[in-house]
Amino acid sequence: MKLLTLIAITFVFQTTLNAEVFKVNTPVKDKDIIALVNQSVSLFLKYSDSNKSGGLDKNVSNPTIIEITKKNKRVENIKVKSEAYFLTFNSDFDDPVDEVETTCLTTLYKNSNNVFSIDKSESVCDFNPSLSISQNPSGEPCCEGGAPVVDSNMCFDSYEEGLEACNSLVEDND
Repeated sequence: MKLLTLIAITFVFQTTLNAEVFKVNTPVKDKDIIALVNQSVSLFLKYSDSNKSGGLDKNVSNPTIIEITKKNKRVENIKVKSEAYFLTFNSDFDDPVDEVETTCLTTLYKNSNNVFSIDKSESVCDFNPSLSISQNPSGEPCCEGGAPVVDSNMCFDSYEEGLEACNSLVEDND
């Protein structure tokens, strides 16, 4: 009998220590949570270098809670999936340079007052500007990855014109 009681107590104790994770698919309606997700994604997508700066354009769209973690029957954190639009502008001309739609995952944690807070939140997006943009070897926004950007507003009017310019930039950097 003692062994059975010990096993039951151990099971209850382990259950209270371990968090329960629930997979859900619930659109976020709470404006405070949406604001926290916007803030967290904005921090992740914030970008600046000598040629351009930018980040989250407008607000995230379609924020959806995909996971809830509970401990002792209390919500500890939630994971929110959202769509974001990243945009950078050229410092000299104030024209758009990078325009990327990306999916982001934000984990919001509760603070000591049992309220979701930006302090512990974490966002990660499919597009990471600090990695993706810095992979441009020439540093020229119109030559992303060594390939010309054909855009008559700011970059090149034709692929051939851009290829020639981008190749000369890469040669100059060697």
